[in-house]
Amino acid sequence: MKPSSPAPAPSSPPPAGSGDTRTELNPCFSRSLQSMHMKKNLLTLGDSLIDRLQESSWGKSLISRLFSVYSRMFDRNKITIQNHQGYWFRHDSGTAIAMGRRLRLRRNIIRSWTSSGEMDFGMRQRWWFRTYRPQEGDCIVDVGAGMGEDTHVYSKAVGAAGSVLAIEAHPGTCKALSLFVQLNNITNVEIHNIAVSDTDGILWMSSLPDDNWQCNSIATHEKSKNDIKITAMRLDDVPFLANKDSINFMKMNIEGAEVLALNGAHSTLSKTRNICVCCHDFLGADTQTKDDVCKILTAAGFTISFADPSAPPYERDFVYGSK
Repeated sequence: MKPSSPAPAPSSPPPAGSGDTRTELNPCFSRSLQSMHMKKNLLTLGDSLIDRLQESSWGKSLISRLFSVYSRMFDRNKITIQNHQGYWFRHDSGTAIAMGRRLRLRRNIIRSWTSSGEMDFGMRQRWWFRTYRPQEGDCIVDVGAGMGEDTHVYSKAVGAAGSVLAIEAHPGTCKALSLFVQLNNITNVEIHNIAVSDTDGILWMSSLPDDNWQCNSIATHEKSKNDIKITAMRLDDVPFLANKDSINFMKMNIEGAEVLALNGAHSTLSKTRNICVCCHDFLGADTQTKDDVCKILTAAGFTISFADPSAPPYERDFVYGSK
């Protein structure tokens, strides 16, 4: 039998000053990981506590007071955090801004808020008014109105003599939109809780948590037990639009469902003068609609343009059309 090889001698630790710092770095790296995990666990615990408190009226009142004080620690003296019918709003310089059903405030979020609520909305003008600036008395259609972020800009732009149609498919988001309009005393906006598609009927829509509510869609999601049934309608069948002779501007931002919506809007497009469709090609293969959108708008008589090539990826997928 062949004798076995002798066991290797145990390796000696590297001599001091040899340049091997692994032994020295590992404790630091370990402490850093422990700190990160502890911070994450504390945030999770805090979020769970807030969720439990939100179940009672006194709990909501307590959260409102605590987070209002917390926001003021970052030199935001005019901010208060309040709950209205189950939805959280930040009241900033006279403007109520929706934050959703679950309150998740972090230092970086508060620091990202501009010096007044009005400025947050004003920053959106460079997106939507690149090729056309609305005038007093205009008619604007906001397809994918969300919680009112853009609707507020349009309402201000068209004035008391103008009108805005705000369309939002998700019922929870639309509830926040309705509260937003009410709390800000906006009187020139009509809200429709429908999805827009190429046919009328019932569709399934994703219903994601508050931190992902902007990704809810009828077109680009995997089926889930959290999906909800919603009413769908062609834009051409919406009474508000049927009674309008001219639409000065339309924004469409509906997470990959824009081709479906445009295919049900031939009559509406014929009387629309300016449009911005937010495509989402930058997200990947499942959301490639930009080419089809350009073809539909070109066929409808629009001259197509795009954002500057140096703009962020999501802005480069905006398709602007003018007649």
